This record gives sequence, structure tokens and C-alpha cells, in this order.
Amino acid sequence: MHYYRYDNAIKNSTLFVSWLNHEDVKWTYIIGYPLMRIAKYIVYFSPLRIMNFWQEGILAVLGLTLLMVLTLGYFFGRKLTKPLVEIINGIKALAQGHYTIRHEMRGPYRDVHHSLNQLAEALQSGEVQRARMEKMREEWVTNLSHDLKTPLSSIKGYGEVLADPDYEIEFAERRKYAEIIVGKTHYMEKLLDDLRLTYQLKNHLLPLNKQEGNLVEAIREIIIDLLNDPQYGQRDVEFIPEKEQIFLAFDRGFLIRAFTNFIYNAVIHNPPETKIRVYIAEQAEAIDVIIEDDGQGIGEDEIEKLFTRYYRGTSTNERHQDSGLGMAIARQIIEAHGGDIEVTSRIGEGTRVRILFLRIEKEPPGR
Repeated sequence: MHYYRYDNAIKNSTLFVSWLNHEDVKWTYIIGYPLMRIAKYIVYFSPLRIMNFWQEGILAVLGLTLLMVLTLGYFFGRKLTKPLVEIINGIKALAQGHYTIRHEMRGPYRDVHHSLNQLAEALQSGEVQRARMEKMREEWVTNLSHDLKTPLSSIKGYGEVLADPDYEIEFAERRKYAEIIVGKTHYMEKLLDDLRLTYQLKNHLLPLNKQEGNLVEAIREIIIDLLNDPQYGQRDVEFIPEKEQIFLAFDRGFLIRAFTNFIYNAVIHNPPETKIRVYIAEQAEAIDVIIEDDGQGIGEDEIEKLFTRYYRGTSTNERHQDSGLGMAIARQIIEAHGGDIEVTSRIGEGTRVRILFLRIEKEPPGR
């Protein structure tokens, strides 16, 4: 009643109405506070609507949550699967022979991208090497076919002359033709033996008859034979052993063949005035053989191809130039004896071949 009666006086106030019991007396009070000090607001609600609101709210929250999960899942899945798609496409590209593609290393698949780049580089390098080997193989087959055809033509020609009953041949001429045929036949036999030998050495099918021997004596014999050859008798070749006896278990025939190849190469591929020095020394755990010259030298790209089986062409005109298998066979023989070969060279300054035999013999590769 006071509220409505004194509405104008208390409309800007906050009223509190209550009662209390004191000494068996019930007191009722009305207290008003300015709205600036205390404000009170009354809320009216319906419990039934609240229950409906919670049901609708829970459904709304679940719906929003599901939408949020789907949205986040879409963007996260796209971010996660995009690099996977790139990786799969990269693998497909490698399978199709595209080795130049490089992937940016980022995100959680950084290591995978790095591995793909390394694989692409390795495959690209292998492809270049295969192309190079194929080219050298084709050149080698062409040269080999030519050199087989050349002696065969001579054998065929001289054979037809000898077999022609209408052609009178003196004894000296007949003997000369026969010697040419025999010489060409020996050349072809040597060529085929080299092919067979390099295959056996590569696949470790050739047992070596190793015996303890003096390596100094073996190398000295090679140099003596070289200087006794009228074609190379005036060459400046010096043999410098550290001592007269250095023993090694080796197959004499094969090892002499390998060193002969190295020493003769230093002679026939350099001018006549070239100085050639052959050193041999014994260390605590190894035997060191060095063949060096001050000749025309070899380029870096030539050094890489030096021991390639299909590198050099063939020629019957050069006495010591064969099917291009000589250096490959020499290296295989050295490695079969547990040795290592190191070649250094500079154009115009000469070449140095170092062959090192370890006292503890290494197992040949692939065995």
C-alpha cells in the first residue's frame, strides 16, 4: 500500500519489505535505498519453458559441436592429406622416370620430403651413370666388332689366296701369308681370353694360385723385358726398390700381368722423352708400389673412366692397346690380391699410380 501510495516518493528507490520476531513481538519493516546505491531487478520465468529450453539447448549444443568437429576435421584433414597427396604424386613421378622434381621440406613430413629428394638425386645419378655406361658399352662393342672384323678380313683374304688353285705362290710368300694368319688368330684368341678373364675376375670364378714370392724380383723382370724390347729400349725407366727382398703371397702370372699393364701404359701413352720411375717400399702393415711419370697427364674425367671395362676402343695397330679391358683386368687382379689403387694426375705434369697391398689381406668384394 505504501509503495503504490507513495509511488512518486519511492520510485527511484529500491525497497526491501520483511519482518522479524523480537521478544514475542513481530515487527514488519520497509527499507528503501536509492537506486544509485542498491538496485534490484525481478525475473519471472516458467519452469516448463526452462525444461524445454534445456532439451533444445542440448540439441543445439550437440549440433554446433558436430558442425565444429566436421569443420575442424575438414580443414585439418585437408592440411594433413595435402602433403600425403604430394608424396604419393612424387612417388608416381619417380616411378615414371621423372627424377628432376624436388619437394620443399616443411611440416610434419619434412623427413619424408628429404628422403624423396635424396632418392630422386640417387635415381637421377644412376640414370646418368647408366646412360654413360650404355654409351661406352656401345662404343666398346662397335670397336670390338671392328677389331674382330679386321683380322677376320685378313685371315679370309690370305686364306682365299692360299686356297686358290689358279694362283701360284712362292714358298716365302706362302709362309708370310701363313704367319699373318697365325698372328691375327693369336690376336683374336687374346681378345676373347681377355673377355673371359674379366668375367671370371668380376664374378670371383677364377682361383688364384698364391705363393710367397719376392715382389721386387717380379717387377724388375717386367722392366727388364720392357727395356729389352727394341721399340722401347731407349725409354727412361728407373726402378727404385727400398730393399732387394719384399715378400708377398701372390699369383705370379696374374700379378705380373697387372703391373705390366700399368708400366707399359706409362710408356706407350707418353712422349719418348718421358721419365718413368717405379718405387717399391715395405711398411709395417703394407707394401707400397708407386709408378709415376712426368708425361702429358690425364684429365679428371679420364681418370674416372680409366678402369671402366667398356671405356677404351681396340686397335690391332698398337702392340699393347687391346680391347679396353687391360686396366679393368689389372685393377681386378690387384683387388683380388687385397690391394688398393689410387691414381692422381695433372695435365702436362704427369701421372702417379699408387698400389697398396695390406699385410692383412682383404676379402675380395662380393665374397
